[in-house]
Amino acid sequence: MKQFALFFTGMMLIFLTNCKRDGIDENYVESWDLTPTMTAKLDDKGVLTISSTAKYSEDMPQVTPLLDNKYKFYSLVIGDSIKSVGDFSWCSNLTSVTLSNSVKVISSGAFRNCINLSSITMSNSVTMIRGAAFSGCTSLSSIILPKSLQTIEIVTFYGCSSLSSIIIPNSVKKIDERAFENCSSLVTVTMSDSITNLGDWAFSRCSSLHSISLPSTLTTIGTQVFSYCTSLASIQVNENNPNYLSEEGVLYNKNKTTLFLYPAQKKNETFEIPYGVNEIYTYAFYQCAHLTSVKIPNSVKQINSGAFQNCPVLESINIPKSVTNFSTESDLPFPAALGSSFDCSNIKTLKVEWETPVYDYAYIMDWTQIGYNKFISLFVPIGTKENYLAVYGWKDFKAIIEYEPE
Repeated sequence: MKQFALFFTGMMLIFLTNCKRDGIDENYVESWDLTPTMTAKLDDKGVLTISSTAKYSEDMPQVTPLLDNKYKFYSLVIGDSIKSVGDFSWCSNLTSVTLSNSVKVISSGAFRNCINLSSITMSNSVTMIRGAAFSGCTSLSSIILPKSLQTIEIVTFYGCSSLSSIIIPNSVKKIDERAFENCSSLVTVTMSDSITNLGDWAFSRCSSLHSISLPSTLTTIGTQVFSYCTSLASIQVNENNPNYLSEEGVLYNKNKTTLFLYPAQKKNETFEIPYGVNEIYTYAFYQCAHLTSVKIPNSVKQINSGAFQNCPVLESINIPKSVTNFSTESDLPFPAALGSSFDCSNIKTLKVEWETPVYDYAYIMDWTQIGYNKFISLFVPIGTKENYLAVYGWKDFKAIIEYEPE
């Protein structure tokens, strides 16, 4: 028995010596051929290294045997001569990624829902990070974006709930729809003076974002870019921006004819919209936590859908005679659109200046449908009460009181 043990030990020593002499790593446990010149090797520590012997850089295939082995690796290293990163989505054990200087493209959804990914190292050679590349990476707390990146594509960082800060490099001109939506720990966003476009919902649901500064180059702001940003108290705009301005933390277009956004955590309890504003933008006052009263001037002609939705303590609102349109974002008829614009359950007083109720529809406002109007006192111009009592929906307010408009 002792002789057999000595024999076996000797044979193992000879095997390991030959392995080292032949350049075979004894720590290597599995390998896969991804292309004729590209190989993935997994070592006993869970490090997956992908290398290529191609003369020129090649793309990594989107569908590989790695998809069936995604729970085996904890760290990923992409070697030289590989210019794009394939699909590693749902690799729930992956914690770190290192990309070589040859990588230019991170493919769409490449690391989507890698919930333990906390570290990624890439060079400035990366020119494209495709949509949803890091969506759902809930452990990613920081990332340095390459200086050659031009667009942050749709839902690239959606749901990265640990991401606390981001610096947008000077090369970036566009932040697409929902790029940073639901990044609930995002406190600081540093925008370069090169961004021209913020897509719809780009920073929506970033509930820890306290303030934002917009660059001079910005030309287009999409719908609900900062909706559900419940900690946002101030918006600042570079004074050299020809399209937008900020006054007391409120965002307007440059000539102050459109009010775009009133920050949800601005501390004022009352607000008087400046005379000259003729449009209140979609979701402009959405979820404003402290406003109890808003005064709308008779220069306002249009109040868009959701403009005052979910303002929890808003009690009083006036609608001047000048307002003739309530929604460009929905198919609701005029009165129902009014309810859509002012969906606030705490409103106690509504003042209108119309001498004749607007349109005679079977139901009027969302309020009527859910019973809000039964708790609201409606103030109408002197001599018009009977007009309102004759119209379904309007007549169902808690009380109809005549007053003298200013």
